[in-house]
Amino acid sequence: MFILWTNGGITVRMGPGIEGIENKSKRWKSIKQRLYLLTVQREMLKNSMRNHRKSLSGMGQKLFDVVFIKVEGMNRTVELDGMEMIYISQSLNSYAKKLSNAGKIADSHHYRMLAMEIEQIRIWFQQTNGPKVHIKKQAASAPTLTA
Repeated sequence: MFILWTNGGITVRMGPGIEGIENKSKRWKSIKQRLYLLTVQREMLKNSMRNHRKSLSGMGQKLFDVVFIKVEGMNRTVELDGMEMIYISQSLNSYAKKLSNAGKIADSHHYRMLAMEIEQIRIWFQQTNGPKVHIKKQAASAPTLTA
């Protein structure tokens, strides 16, 4: 049994057998980005995902289906992680390419613009919430020094 609640935009799941990443408590934290979409954008997203889903198979389709179910059931908002936003961007760009090939350039442009917006949100989200990488600067060692 899992208990779900939202605390300041962070969804926390607690249950037996779930260990935290940083601490040894029985917590697993999942940080999600909430997207607010207009009705037109939601329909564009659903159309592109239905179409893109047909081209997938195996495990790729199963992973995509997790996001697809979220989007199909969404009202005005949906909470997604970085990988889920990548799937959405890919489906929007894939559908935009099909529209472009069919000569529907204006429609294709709308889908590509939405994909770019979601991609920018994903990049900001991952830079803000991703692991912080610190690179240690080392002094040059004697063999690498040049005169």
